[in-house]
Amino acid sequence: MNHLIIGYGFLGKALLQRYSNRQCYLIKRSNNLDFSNLRHCLINLDVNDLTSWSGLDCLRDDLTVYFMVPPSQIDLDLFPQFIEKLDQLNIKRRILVSSTVVYGKTEREVDADSEVCLDSERAKRQYEIETIWRNQSSHAAIVRLAGLYGNHRVIGRRQIEQGQAIGGNPKAWLNLIHIDDAAALLECMATLEMVSEIELGSDGAPLRRQDYYSLLARLLNFKSPKFENNSDELGRCCNNELTIARTGWYPKYSDIEVALEHCLNN
Repeated sequence: MNHLIIGYGFLGKALLQRYSNRQCYLIKRSNNLDFSNLRHCLINLDVNDLTSWSGLDCLRDDLTVYFMVPPSQIDLDLFPQFIEKLDQLNIKRRILVSSTVVYGKTEREVDADSEVCLDSERAKRQYEIETIWRNQSSHAAIVRLAGLYGNHRVIGRRQIEQGQAIGGNPKAWLNLIHIDDAAALLECMATLEMVSEIELGSDGAPLRRQDYYSLLARLLNFKSPKFENNSDELGRCCNNELTIARTGWYPKYSDIEVALEHCLNN
């Protein structure tokens, strides 16, 4: 099985590392990106420019498709047509990377099967993308990911090092997933014979924002930051047990302190 990665960013790079010995096709949107050291096939294509979609016509292999273009960069009017174009290929499974934002800001525990709560424009847009993706094909799957972090991308590091206040409610829940665990979940879903329509990727250990930032500050040898509390919302707690049971995937970085120490030392 070969792989088509649409959206070569933070997660796309992590996924590609797992497929270093497999044939991958990468969608290249920006001419400013450096792909010179990659051994995989590059396709110049913009999902919002239908005149560029002919770049897909060269693909003849059986494919798993990973779509991880940021929602703000998707033209919702053209998106259904783009999926129709994709479905002309020999796709065995296509996986949309989504976000837990669709579960809303109300304090509650959620898993992959929980009802959505579209209480923000961002959540509404993300869910509209999911709906288009899901309705177009029977072999579509969706992975809703918690906040991504990893080496060279530690949430809040810059604010702490610069002594900035942290916006938001310090008691609100923070849900995270290490980039390597997110990529491993995508790989797992691509290999399963049967896959659920929606899965949730998180480390399974939600924590209060004040606890996260205090831990990070301690690891960086800085004082705990102050918060500018401009919200009373506490948010959701993501439970990954259902996804673990259905997929067999398990996060390697479920201990946030161990994970952050690894990120900061690499």
